[in-house]
Amino acid sequence: DLVRLVVAVDPQAADPDGRDEDGAETGIIAAGTDDRGDGYVLRDASGQYSPGEWGERAVLLHDELEADDQEVGRWESEGGR
Repeated sequence: DLVRLVVAVDPQAADPDGRDEDGAETGIIAAGTDDRGDGYVLRDASGQYSPGEWGERAVLLHDELEADDQEVGRWESEGGR
């Protein structure tokens, strides 16, 4: 059984409308940990979305899976600098 379940969002930074020609995606995953501390990715809903679209998808995924929390951030990567 999972002891913690979260939905994490890493918004793409290239285009505020979410339709980047280079294929940049907003990362949206649902992940959890079990009682041994092992981690699991349960769903990957990443894609090219506008801010409204990715926000809605993240909330729907959170509600569908009854997640404990939702994290939204911008992690540094090659595309996010």
